[in-house]
Amino acid sequence: MLRGGTAANWLETVLTRAEVDVTMVPVANYAEAARRLVEGDVGAWVGEWAVLSQRVNSDTRLADMTLIPRPIVGEPLAIAVRADPALRRSVQAALSAILRGPELDVIAVRWFGQAARAQMALIQSVTPPAHLLP
Repeated sequence: MLRGGTAANWLETVLTRAEVDVTMVPVANYAEAARRLVEGDVGAWVGEWAVLSQRVNSDTRLADMTLIPRPIVGEPLAIAVRADPALRRSVQAALSAILRGPELDVIAVRWFGQAARAQMALIQSVTPPAHLLP
């Protein structure tokens, strides 16, 4: 996993809780991660879903690797909004409409590739409808 990345933090937490005998091998970049996986230095590469999916599809050295068919952790995102309740409600309503609507597919694929479709059901399931927003 990428040294200092979200996946590294998540994996460290999971391994600590699980009390298993697994050695994490931090890498400096994605090229090193792919090389180590191909050369057999490591048994798995834990990383951001979009990155791994793109690499498996574009790097012929990874053609025989198995990519878990869905993400195992989500990336938390936030938007800082000034202390204005009307603005906050407007932003939340707009985001809710986008995240629960059909245009999410177009946005997700445009910015994150086909792999993003695997996240859509999760995103939509945790996004409240605009009429339920505080």
